[in-house]
Amino acid sequence: MNPTIQIGDAIVLNAKHQTEAGERFEIKEFQGNGWVLTTTDQQFHSDYFYAFKMVSHG
Repeated sequence: MNPTIQIGDAIVLNAKHQTEAGERFEIKEFQGNGWVLTTTDQQFHSDYFYAFKMVSHG
C-alpha cells in the first residue's frame, strides 16, 4: 500500500474485486496489513484497490 495516502483520500476498486470493480470509496481508517476501512464501513485490502490523493481546489 502507498504509505503517502491519508484518511480522507479515495480508493477505487480494481478488476480483481469481482463485485465492486470501479467503485470509489473514501478512506476512514487504516487497519494494518494492507487493510482500510471506508466511510461506508466496508473493509478492502490494498490488493483490490488503487489509491488517490484528494486535492483541494480552491
